Amino acid sequence: MNLHSSNLIGLLFATISLHSVAETSDTQVSHSLPKEGRFFFNGGALSSFYEYENQDVKDALPSKITDRLEKYQVEGDESDIVNYNLAIGYYLYDDLALRFNYVADIEIDFLGDVFTDVCWLGCEPSQAKQRDYYTINMDIFEFDATYYPVHFTPKLSAYMLGGIAIHKIDATIYNRSTQSTPYTRVNVARSTELEAGAKLGVGIQYDFSDDWGLKAGYSHFSYMSIDKTYINFEYRL
Repeated sequence: MNLHSSNLIGLLFATISLHSVAETSDTQVSHSLPKEGRFFFNGGALSSFYEYENQDVKDALPSKITDRLEKYQVEGDESDIVNYNLAIGYYLYDDLALRFNYVADIEIDFLGDVFTDVCWLGCEPSQAKQRDYYTINMDIFEFDATYYPVHFTPKLSAYMLGGIAIHKIDATIYNRSTQSTPYTRVNVARSTELEAGAKLGVGIQYDFSDDWGLKAGYSHFSYMSIDKTYINFEYRL
């Protein structure tokens, strides 16, 4: 169990404890701003930080891709913040919402790919043109339910969420033709893989108005043991 998983369990217990205390307190805030029956959008760009294991990606890819990768490529821990997400959801009740979230452009092994592109001292230009290059990108399709067990004020609430996630991994191996400058890209092998897993998370939501809010939270994905910390806006119709 990594540090983020331990933090997740701790946050879950803290949220449940706060809910128990709130139930027995005379000062409990009974509800948040009215949301039942409203559609909403969540979104963000460069505001979600993902940490994951490259080896889990490699395990999901077919041999036509992995056989062409060097041992030092797509290895070790990796992180990504250059991505964006957009979600649409619906409040079944003031304290319960269903949501579909799409995350795009998580680039796998970005640094390893950069190092592969560099022609180090002693490397002939013709050798750089002939070697294999690669791009591996991941998108995530999330289906989750969000429950708000604690309302500190009508505008500030804590939430827990859980659901499933479909991970789409696109991998391409290519080389560069030496017949033209700039080099033309020639694909050698391509693959698209889908992997399913569970997700669980906690967070805080602050509603600036009846229509606008801001979420800050942490989620853990079972596939690849991905840890995600994020800040997203919310707009309610």
